[in-house]
Amino acid sequence: MMAKQNRLSLILDLLRRKGTMTASDLAGECMVSERTIHKDIQTLSDAEVTVCFDGGYRLRASEARRHLDLTTDEMLSLYVGLNSDPVQSVSCFREAAKRVLSRIESLMPPSINGDYEMAKKHVAVQPGRNRSHEGAELIFELMRQSVWPKQKVKLDYVSPLSSESVELTPKALVYKKDGWYLAGLAHKRIRYFRLDLIRSVGFCR
Repeated sequence: MMAKQNRLSLILDLLRRKGTMTASDLAGECMVSERTIHKDIQTLSDAEVTVCFDGGYRLRASEARRHLDLTTDEMLSLYVGLNSDPVQSVSCFREAAKRVLSRIESLMPPSINGDYEMAKKHVAVQPGRNRSHEGAELIFELMRQSVWPKQKVKLDYVSPLSSESVELTPKALVYKKDGWYLAGLAHKRIRYFRLDLIRSVGFCR
């Protein structure tokens, strides 16, 4: 059976070229059941590729014109980047990355599809050992809310050497080799605090 991602690309290509097609026609072209086609259409819809039904499946006019002109290396770099540890270590990024990659792959030119699938098999993207735990993800979300508007916060921070309470103005979230850090201005100097070592956080008035 054809790989699902290849099949999604074929369905999109067929709908772009032929316009309206029935589930039976698509099933015949893809050599799968109509039930599988219905599931594939739902997958495309979940990736925000609009497929309409009017006596058969068709792409919305604006979707039919969409086509990403990317090379295999460009697609592979997106695949590696979206599966990298900075993205995969935080649930909000991880889920967004899945949706983005699915959407991009659904618009991939059929001409590079085979090369892209082959390249993925030879590029290993392994998660780092220091994955953020559930508490660190909550801290990450709170830090995101404070960094954008530069909302001053108070942290209770426990490092291997000491523990302290710090008031600071957040500047950025920074990913280093062992995880996410908050960079902030405290007592007129920039300091870095590893998110999984922050025990509590509060917003200052």
